[in-house]
Amino acid sequence: MPFDFEPTEISESPDFSMQARETTEGEAQANVTFSLRSQGERPLGKSGELSGVAKMDPREALLYLEEARDRANEQAMVRLAEIAQEIEHKPNTDNTLDENQRTRFQRQRIWIQTKLESDNRTLIHSDLPALAGYHTDPILVKPTELHRQVVYQGLNQNIYQSLGVQDGEERGTAMLTRSVGTSKVDELLGTHVISEEKYGVDEHGRPIGISVRVDGFGVIGKLPERREYQLDVDYSRPEIQKGLYDLEVIDYITGQVDRHPGNIFIDPETGAVKGIDNDLSFPSRSREDVLGNLGDALGKPVVNKPLFMHEDTARKIENLSPERLRQTLRALKYPGEENRGKLTPEEIEGAVTRLKEMKEHVRVLRGTGHVVAEFNQQTYNEAIEHQKASFARENANREETERSLDTVMGPQAVGRSNKTSYLGSIYCEQRKTEIAIEEGEARDRLDPEGVRQATNSTGKSTRNPEQAELTRLETERRNELRPRETEPQQQDFERLNARVAQMNRRLERLEHPNLWDRFKAIWHGGVEGAKRAFNGKRLEALQEMDERNRIIEGNINLTLDEERGARWDQAKQNVQNARLQDQGNNVGLNQSQHVDVNLGEEIDGRLLLNPEKLGLVDTKPHKPGFALKDSSEISIDDGEKVELNKQSSVRDLMRSRDSDKSPKVTNEPEHELDDDSVRSQVGVKKTDPTTQKGQSLKTQ
Repeated sequence: MPFDFEPTEISESPDFSMQARETTEGEAQANVTFSLRSQGERPLGKSGELSGVAKMDPREALLYLEEARDRANEQAMVRLAEIAQEIEHKPNTDNTLDENQRTRFQRQRIWIQTKLESDNRTLIHSDLPALAGYHTDPILVKPTELHRQVVYQGLNQNIYQSLGVQDGEERGTAMLTRSVGTSKVDELLGTHVISEEKYGVDEHGRPIGISVRVDGFGVIGKLPERREYQLDVDYSRPEIQKGLYDLEVIDYITGQVDRHPGNIFIDPETGAVKGIDNDLSFPSRSREDVLGNLGDALGKPVVNKPLFMHEDTARKIENLSPERLRQTLRALKYPGEENRGKLTPEEIEGAVTRLKEMKEHVRVLRGTGHVVAEFNQQTYNEAIEHQKASFARENANREETERSLDTVMGPQAVGRSNKTSYLGSIYCEQRKTEIAIEEGEARDRLDPEGVRQATNSTGKSTRNPEQAELTRLETERRNELRPRETEPQQQDFERLNARVAQMNRRLERLEHPNLWDRFKAIWHGGVEGAKRAFNGKRLEALQEMDERNRIIEGNINLTLDEERGARWDQAKQNVQNARLQDQGNNVGLNQSQHVDVNLGEEIDGRLLLNPEKLGLVDTKPHKPGFALKDSSEISIDDGEKVELNKQSSVRDLMRSRDSDKSPKVTNEPEHELDDDSVRSQVGVKKTDPTTQKGQSLKTQ
């Protein structure tokens, strides 16, 4: 049973609210999308995230759009009837109309009447010019926009079918599972480069796919007034390079074909990389077939396997068994459905095949020295040069300036070129930005602070503090438990690691075998046979390590489950303590200061402080602070000054009162405040103008 602040495996409508997202005019969406926000205390994400985006299954999405369009169209027909009456009476009531205007109104009335009497009364965008003078009426515009989305939805389904990402008559009923499946593959490998994707159920009992909001900004993104931005950060940072190459690994295994820079998010603070919008994955066709039918998706996916790979990621790929991947994907289905939303056997086996191909690619990368312990400037430069060389080969028959990625001035040529890495794809976007700036186009190069201001976004997901603290404590405890669980098997791990290292050395020698190496390889049927044999022994050792690690992980999880209640209590207590500390800092002073609490006028002796703004008098406003839990009163004589330091708070004054100790006071006339300043800073409300010598502070 989940705790109050803990997310559930499947989010259900009482725990969140849904609101249809606004779309840019002419924007073709892969699916109908909604903004989601957690209601109450239960977050959407595992780390306490409170917001996200939801999508419907395409079949339900189309029905949803058609129903919304039809409702809007009925309202539009009522409005058209009203307009027809206005037009009919206008020539009789407006003597300023000339003959041309009268003729235009007459034609307009006839057009409206014909539309109202037609069997096809759907209002579409091309109808609006006939309604000149009324064409911006929101009631008339809304059904045309919804109809456009209906058309786009149908076109998108055809595109997906041509790419092999949906199957047969159900027209993409597993689309939500493709996103969830991508997230599950990311979990299996422990790469943490995919937004958390999960199932949900809306208020009508329909399955939805939920993409939990991630930290950071898209490499490219939309701005107001049809402008775009390109995120300007140092993409050579080791953590960013690793994240981008890990994302390539996940996208290759899942068959993702829609990974453009707009759905690659980067957190500028941590360098964490996250892929969003993950539903164009798990095609039923081969990768070669899919890449040959990209159409509008041309230039989005990376056409080759990763140029580099981090050692940790390489090990994880080698350890992941095809059967474990197969079982994970087979288990996925829509909530509350018997078999709906399941990937087909062909789609699952396609992912298994690509995993095997990636395992072989790891072996090749090890042989060429492209499995690295750390990314650096050299690995970054090599990726960029690889992209430039690919562009030059593609455009070998063009003029000299059009053959180089650094001199080409056609953004379309850059955009549709083959991408050899996500670093290369981002470099192409940087070139497109340079071209746009030179041409005066609507694209800006913005650093993270510029994006924050332009988008009015912090770039951070809002989180439930208790769940976020629980996640932190669990990670901390997991790291404590691992050495304890691993220690009894340490010798076995050392033996297996030595075995892997031995096979690696033999495989490296066979990449450039000498005569003696070739002679010894005869026992295995030659060099290639020896490579297969040594690689097989290497994989056996890695898989044994993986099994041992899974047992260790299971033991750790059992311990964590046993401690779950106590850890949850600790998380809540830590959050409460942090709040009290923050509140104390908020209501205290930044340095030792003297504050006059005398308002300078005779009043009843009672000042009511708004608990939501309680913060003691300060020489400058503080952000809203905390409220006392009970109603307490402190008497302060007229004209006295209260001395506080940065650790002081209202609680200190409460303790002074409760312990029969007076607050420390001084009569030094420093930092005098006028009445308005005092009231604005503490939320003071006068209750009665009666004269009194003493005054008191009382919480509401």
